[in-house]
Amino acid sequence: MTTRSSLKVFRPLAVGALALALATPAVAMPSDPGTPTQQQVDAAKAAAGAAAASVAAIESAYAAANVRLADLDKAAAVAAEAYNSARLALEDATAKAAESERRASGSAAEAATSAKVVRAYAAQMYQSQGGLDSLGAYLEVSGPQQLADRAAALEAIGATRRQDLDRASRTANTAAEDRRAADVARQQREAATVKAGAARVAAEAAATSAQADADRIAGEQQARLSTLATLRQTSVEVEQARQDGLARQAAAEEAARKAAAARAAAEAAAKAAADQAAADAAAKQAAAREAAAREAAAKAAADQAARDAAAAAAAAAAAEAAKNAPAPTSPTAPTTPATPTAPTAPTTPAAPTTPPAPTKPAVSGNKQKVLDYAYAQLGKPYIWGGEGPVGYDCSGLTLMAYKQIGVYMAHGSQWQYNNGTKIPLSQAQPGDLVFFGNSGPTNHHVGIYIGNGQMIHAPNSRTVVKISSIYYSGDLIQTVARY
Repeated sequence: MTTRSSLKVFRPLAVGALALALATPAVAMPSDPGTPTQQQVDAAKAAAGAAAASVAAIESAYAAANVRLADLDKAAAVAAEAYNSARLALEDATAKAAESERRASGSAAEAATSAKVVRAYAAQMYQSQGGLDSLGAYLEVSGPQQLADRAAALEAIGATRRQDLDRASRTANTAAEDRRAADVARQQREAATVKAGAARVAAEAAATSAQADADRIAGEQQARLSTLATLRQTSVEVEQARQDGLARQAAAEEAARKAAAARAAAEAAAKAAADQAAADAAAKQAAAREAAAREAAAKAAADQAARDAAAAAAAAAAAEAAKNAPAPTSPTAPTTPATPTAPTAPTTPAAPTTPPAPTKPAVSGNKQKVLDYAYAQLGKPYIWGGEGPVGYDCSGLTLMAYKQIGVYMAHGSQWQYNNGTKIPLSQAQPGDLVFFGNSGPTNHHVGIYIGNGQMIHAPNSRTVVKISSIYYSGDLIQTVARY
């Protein structure tokens, strides 16, 4: 890179002496102290070339640093969403463990009650010396009826005791099963706790590292802007505005390219569907024509067979009549049979009419409330795990926006993708959620679609809740979630 000291030497040559030298005819002239030498001209040319090369190199480094910043943001977002998923898994495991423990406690109490009944019965049997009292009950009777009554009573008591024993056995087994389930749930909760803790540490480390790298890159970018201002004889503010403009232009061009690609893909899919529908309709029509032709041919054949049979019967009857009748005085000319009627050609069925394409619905009243809330948060800071009202992260903003219409969402973009109705991006409507990542279930960022290829989202810790193109990142998922 050209240093400032060298620039001080070459800048006046580049703007004054170089122009004069280039306009001077290549002929011998008297020496003039104010006329640059060829060596000075060559040096000025070299300095101008070096300055242009430096500008190009700096701008390239500036753009590359912006890409690096985007990568840092993505890595931090991935780590943050991993923590959100781990935290949600911990909440689920905690709830399941609590429910399992409640069931285990209830079944243990029921088993204890049943066991108490059995122990009381066992004590009674011991005190009665193995049941001799029951035998006495049979002996101490005054007649058959009393004997039958006591036998029935003892049988009922025995059945009740058998039921008590069966109940004690079942409740004991149930209590053991519920306790095992509670132990498994507790182990799962402990594992989820460890995983959530590790995910939180990783997310915080990623956020801290991203912030440190971002601060360093910001310092480097500031130095690059200062150098560009020196080379172009402008100001840092002007160069900052220029680089921001170039970044916006590049983002707009990339967004336009991706939008065109998405439209082309949607149009190709629609054409393929229309072609398939037309082919299906044509095949259906051809099958109908073929069936009609077969039916007409079969009817014609049946009609001809009937006519042939009638002619044969008539001929047989005539022959029999001629055999039995007296000889005719003069022969009678045979009657010419009627010419069979040609079968009627089948009528071609009319082509089915294509139903009109559904009209895209307007934003419903509920969805408008979602959008109104999101618009009201513009300019608020990004806060990791934030759910307002001071600041938000990406999934915190979306869950709070939908909370306004009574729709519950967990704080995590992956949960929000998995639990919504999946709609192709080409059919996105205002209020739908758009996602970014390698896939929907593993996404790392979410925003609220507002129409015209734009969304409201909370991007990262260096900026605020704002409106961006949905193509601001290269990993837009082609499916949205609708609630």
